[in-house]
Amino acid sequence: MSKKTIAIVGAGLSGVYIAKRLARKLRRTDHQVLLFNDGSDAMTLQSVLPQIAVNTVPIESARYDLYQLFKNDKNVTFINQRVDDINFNHHLLMTKKNDYHYDYLILTTGSIGSAFGIPGVVEHATLFNSFDGALAVRADLEEFLEQQKTNPEQSLNITVVGGGPSGVELMAELASFKNHHQIDPERITLTLVNASQVLLPALTEPELSQKAKDFLTRRGVEVLNDTRVLGMTKHRLTLLDGQQLLTDKVYWATGLQVEPISNRWGIAINDHAS
Repeated sequence: MSKKTIAIVGAGLSGVYIAKRLARKLRRTDHQVLLFNDGSDAMTLQSVLPQIAVNTVPIESARYDLYQLFKNDKNVTFINQRVDDINFNHHLLMTKKNDYHYDYLILTTGSIGSAFGIPGVVEHATLFNSFDGALAVRADLEEFLEQQKTNPEQSLNITVVGGGPSGVELMAELASFKNHHQIDPERITLTLVNASQVLLPALTEPELSQKAKDFLTRRGVEVLNDTRVLGMTKHRLTLLDGQQLLTDKVYWATGLQVEPISNRWGIAINDHAS
């Protein structure tokens, strides 16, 4: 078989996993794998972001140097350039620096956060869907602990929006943070706002959703299911039923959507992102 080039666009967990599997499968061939990333030489492990946020694991646990990951894979070339366009007819990936030919193309561009167009979210909430988002939460908590040293009456009202895995895991870690530092329950209030009728609605076993709610409630979290956010200012969430929720920090852990490659590259994506 003649030499083939396999291009992978997106160096998140899926892209890296595929590249590693191909490197092994094709190690005795002349085939080449090109792995593209959007201007970062690190892969972020999304699953540990809640732990990064509350400082229970080191930052290094979430970031992996891509050059180091593939330094021994001679058939994988990591290209730290954003793919700006694709010419499907001529099998070309175009970056600002070069054009790259491919025979097979794999897109693993992942997801981005979405505020659903809700007024005030982008300006006032922390979007918890990235490494930077986790660091922002971490900085807020560290600042609060420092303030507590000189002013024990200092309070912090935290609201997490989103009842999927990201929101539930982040809130569980925040509740553990509160307990670990033995903070007066009146000094930190934790509220989870969830648009769905149950937490973790993707689960096929409804009792698990109830267990998740019970778990959080026992740890002092107020869970507001079937509650939608209509708008936001710096210290206030307006809910669809007209209720006003006062808050100091809002961590937006919902609204993940497929990277809008359909706009950039003319690819049609259905409701299942395929």
